[in-house]
Amino acid sequence: MKFLFDTNVLIPLEPGSTTDIEEGTLEAARLYRLISESHCQVYLHPAVLDDIRRDKNTERRALRE
Repeated sequence: MKFLFDTNVLIPLEPGSTTDIEEGTLEAARLYRLISESHCQVYLHPAVLDDIRRDKNTERRALRE
């Protein structure tokens, strides 16, 4: 089975800062763990990078890139 992640799923899995936990991080991490344990494939939508690059917070953008 294949899963396509967009920004709404990916962002909670990526740090916003070294101390920041996004809302939804726990749920997104559980979803990713279940997918990984099931040996399914995860793909990122190409527009995810566009969304990340539009972030005006340079520290957060650099961490997520």
